[in-house]
Amino acid sequence: MSASETNLDQQKRRHWGPLAGIALALGVAVVAGVFFIGAPPVADDAADPDGTPVAVEQMSDEMLATEQNINVDRAEDAARVAQAEN
Repeated sequence: MSASETNLDQQKRRHWGPLAGIALALGVAVVAGVFFIGAPPVADDAADPDGTPVAVEQMSDEMLATEQNINVDRAEDAARVAQAEN
């Protein structure tokens, strides 16, 4: 269905606020996109040549199944069970 009365001047006056808001939101999105794409990487996110972040490598070293780590995990589990029983 078509509009019965089309008064473009009246529609321009009624819709300038929402259109300005949409334009402002698009402007903010473009500025944020340029900032995040063009920003230098954070120092803690530095990766090795193979692409693995340093933080992930440090975490994986702590998670190795060595005899010492296994004993620490068992002791922590036993302490949790003992605390839960009390």
